[in-house]
Amino acid sequence: MTSNQDSQSGFILVVDVGNTSCSFGLARGGQVFRTGHISAGELRFDEFWKKFTADLDSTEPTDMFVASVNPDNEKPLVEWAEKLFNLEAKRPRKDVPVDVRIDLDAPDEIGDDRLLNALAVARVYGTPAIVVDFGTAVTFDVISREGAYLGGAILPGIQMALDALYERTALLPHLDLISEGPVIGKTTLEAMSSGIYYGYAGMIDSMIERFLAEIGSETFVVSTGGEGEMLMEASRHIREWNPELTLRGLAIAYEEHCAAKK
Repeated sequence: MTSNQDSQSGFILVVDVGNTSCSFGLARGGQVFRTGHISAGELRFDEFWKKFTADLDSTEPTDMFVASVNPDNEKPLVEWAEKLFNLEAKRPRKDVPVDVRIDLDAPDEIGDDRLLNALAVARVYGTPAIVVDFGTAVTFDVISREGAYLGGAILPGIQMALDALYERTALLPHLDLISEGPVIGKTTLEAMSSGIYYGYAGMIDSMIERFLAEIGSETFVVSTGGEGEMLMEASRHIREWNPELTLRGLAIAYEEHCAAKK
């Protein structure tokens, strides 16, 4: 749980609902001043919220803005929040526009989280840009110099790859965590860790280089998501890890929408 602002009153609740976890943020003026996370398998919202807002003068948000890629995880969260706060959750594009031009054949196919990442990286870092999001899947999002969302790529996530090694082989052990270590593994676990860590770093850099060849080398590359910080150390191209990028996108979209209505 992180916080970088005092306990002033007046904030909106922004939530990024993923496949394995829910990320919460308290936002004001397009900035996220507190973040926290809860596992999708342990959705004890009352307990989480009590700790999350323990030092705040007010514990009730003025609005709620939710992006989700998993309806099953979203439903209990929204029901809990709407009952507790008497607020109707708003969604990107449906209730609040996301000011990013989508240059795709099927614009509706892009997930809200990827579009919000594009908005956040454009506003915070500038364009052109590439976002590498490490979640259940690893996604790449490419934003043009003009700020348009051009598309990207999707890879299986790191945990998915680790699970596949264990579940689809007879003798390989289960490995929960990987870390930087010897490239030439001396044990089975070292070899698995090396293959995933350096293999993914190589795949990610190869993909980025192919994108750069099309949109230009003067492109800011940022990572987000759980393994983003660790893999940034092995990448030649990722320049920064921003774990709050999607939440920041929610905060920015909401603030820009409110400003446009004035």
